[in-house]
Amino acid sequence: MTKRLSFSCVAVALFTVGCVTPVEFNAPLSRFDPTGGYRFKNLHSEGNSDELFVILTFSGGGTRAAALSYGVLEQLKGTTVNVGGVERRLLDEVDVISTVSGGSFTGAYYAAFGDRIFEDFHEKVLNKPIRSAIVNRVLFLPHNWFRLGSAKFDVGDLAERYYAKHIFDEMRFQGLVTAGRRPFLIVNATDMTLTAPFEFTQDQFDLLYSDLGSVPVSKAVAASAALPCVLAGIVLRNYDCRPDFTAPGWIAAVLQRGDSDLRRWEKARQAESYTRPGERPYIHLLDGGLVDNLGLEPVLCSLDSEDSPWSVRNMLLEKRVKKVVIIVVNAGNKSQRLWDKGVDRPTVAEMFITSIQAMQDSKTFELRARLNEVCGQLQKEFAPDGVKFYVTEVSFDRMASMSAQRYFHGLPTDLQLPKKAVEDLRLVGGRLLLESEEYQELLRDLGGSAAPLEPKMPRERR
Repeated sequence: MTKRLSFSCVAVALFTVGCVTPVEFNAPLSRFDPTGGYRFKNLHSEGNSDELFVILTFSGGGTRAAALSYGVLEQLKGTTVNVGGVERRLLDEVDVISTVSGGSFTGAYYAAFGDRIFEDFHEKVLNKPIRSAIVNRVLFLPHNWFRLGSAKFDVGDLAERYYAKHIFDEMRFQGLVTAGRRPFLIVNATDMTLTAPFEFTQDQFDLLYSDLGSVPVSKAVAASAALPCVLAGIVLRNYDCRPDFTAPGWIAAVLQRGDSDLRRWEKARQAESYTRPGERPYIHLLDGGLVDNLGLEPVLCSLDSEDSPWSVRNMLLEKRVKKVVIIVVNAGNKSQRLWDKGVDRPTVAEMFITSIQAMQDSKTFELRARLNEVCGQLQKEFAPDGVKFYVTEVSFDRMASMSAQRYFHGLPTDLQLPKKAVEDLRLVGGRLLLESEEYQELLRDLGGSAAPLEPKMPRERR
């Protein structure tokens, strides 16, 4: 009888823990301030010249993407350039990092902790079996069984709590506001209702009448990396705007008169949907790679439009910027498809996965093409002012060796990889950047120098 009562008490206690542990939502704004919070214009540029503007984008792809982008950061750290007569690391010139999914771990960690990434990121992320750690929390922590039984708590929330405690030291975006230093971080997720990009910036959160500073950095990363059917999405509160709220002027202007630029009109329509009272009290987010696996949408808006809160086009018009460097780290992979070698039809699972991959590949190709077109147009327009663009893509497709391409493309999209694969990705990320023609041209123009990355693992262990 005593044992039965004891077991019942434990069960009730566990159930109670599950019920009283609510998901922490983003807080509302105490008042609307269009100049406050985590915005590009609020970050200082000490040790960062205005004339050289550097943008990095880190793609999705799990640990594969995190390790490849880490190698690029390390190569930038080992590159010195001369800007305005001052010699500095090219890494210190990075102004903006736009990230998606696996690349968000690297970009967010660097934005939060700076050079500390080169000390402990391997231990905390790259060589950590994150997937197993999350699965173990589902299987072996009984109080999570009850929490996961609620529609208000899911594996995505468990993952977010793991990232907060074991990777990001519970840091919130307010910590980035307080630090006030570049690079400006844009973590990208997907709005499930709009099937459109959603940025973790205060400019985006203004539309929710919410304070991004209250949001853990880990929540942004969890939303950005919420792969459907694997990690459930993240939910945000959308608060009714108070009378002091004023939406960005371009939104109303575009919607009132219509616009021949269909992309701009659709972007305005989507932004306005957040501000209709009571219509969307909750915003459901999924992996950013569903609509933009390169993190290029905010970059293209900045280049091509004066609507962006950090418009590069405006900086060019104001003659503040002379050189624009864009480094796209694309860790997208391509699995081998062997069905053309036989008469048997692909399985239903293969057809489903290929359909999803086809949509993502098509969008990725379009974004890459748009980037080249926009930068080419801007180069022509601002060439009389001495402006020059350097656009580099770090991608496995740039490798000369087909066997090497097959090896890297074959690495799974997972939140844990063998240490050898992580080291290979780190080294190839640095090498592909260093060997690119555009990067070499930048080094020549800036009197720069760089050496290849050194292996960290003894060769016999790799």
